[in-house]
Amino acid sequence: TVILDACFSGGARNKELVAEKGVKVKPRDTEPDGNMVVFASSSGDEASGVFREKQHGYMTYYLLKKIQETKGDLSYGQLAEYISQNVKKETALKGKIQTPQVKPSSHVAAAWSAWKFR
Repeated sequence: TVILDACFSGGARNKELVAEKGVKVKPRDTEPDGNMVVFASSSGDEASGVFREKQHGYMTYYLLKKIQETKGDLSYGQLAEYISQNVKKETALKGKIQTPQVKPSSHVAAAWSAWKFR
């Protein structure tokens, strides 16, 4: 399991990387291998925002909140749905678009959502 609350889409937190470093990075859309599942905080060319009031990235905040509330007793699918709904809602309220993604390898595509986090 890989959890990334970072933007590898060519942007930096709340600022385009092109403005920051003078370069634009185009992400490669590759599939994870083996039993890997990747939770990513944003998709495509979106930037991953900072939830300043909570002092975390949006995805990290909601991931930690749900794990704390459930004491880790939840499935990957439940966690993914919770993160997606809340991050999209909270960033929309701030006038931004951030769409968390989950990418399982093809080897575990049918099973990953039922895996238990704890």
